[in-house]
Amino acid sequence: FSAFLFLQVELAAECGAGLFLVTERDRATGRVQRGQARRMAPLLPPDAISLATGGVASIDQVRELHAAGYDGVVLGRSYPGPPLPRHLC
Repeated sequence: FSAFLFLQVELAAECGAGLFLVTERDRATGRVQRGQARRMAPLLPPDAISLATGGVASIDQVRELHAAGYDGVVLGRSYPGPPLPRHLC
């Protein structure tokens, strides 16, 4: 299930979703709202697989999202740097 809003995560969790893709990019405006995925992390079921995406542009963001409980991140056009260390892939 892909979500940007808290309500979307809550609804998907209630429906038993087991895979969450939480984005920090507001689909309506296209703008990244840094920290949105970290704020939503407590709503994710502990047994679900959770991925964060949308504006991930640094290894520090990857570490922050991992510390928040995400199983991984999806890197796209916002990540300009060198390849990530293998243990973070």
